[in-house]
Amino acid sequence: MLSESNLARAEDSVDWVRRMFQKGYASMSEKISEELALKKARFALEQAQSKRKVLIDYTKNKTIKALLGAVETARGHELARQAVLERKRSAVKRLAEQIRRCKVAAPIDGLVRYTAPIGPGAVVHDGQVLFRIDTGGEPAVPAK
Repeated sequence: MLSESNLARAEDSVDWVRRMFQKGYASMSEKISEELALKKARFALEQAQSKRKVLIDYTKNKTIKALLGAVETARGHELARQAVLERKRSAVKRLAEQIRRCKVAAPIDGLVRYTAPIGPGAVVHDGQVLFRIDTGGEPAVPAK
């Protein structure tokens, strides 16, 4: 940790200044200044250790719970989107099947002559004549 290295550097500096003070090479103010720097470094280390303890003991668990909650929320949203997609696919499949069942095929070859115009969305009843087939020489055959 940075604060530990700062403390070690401050301790070395205080030791050096004390030796130089005893020999008369350093002033009292330098000695006091270095001792204050040592106290400041110790305080910074204690502060960093308490912040680390708070992060490990409290913030870590809170953050993990929040992230797990976010994952579960995202998973729920994804499942909901998949369900919507599946419903839409099912509806498309049903409509395709209905369209497939609504196609009319002529029983013989020939020219189709519609008896009445039938548009999209028109209701057709069972047994209703939709068109006649003209085969060219034979009478028209009604198709049901």
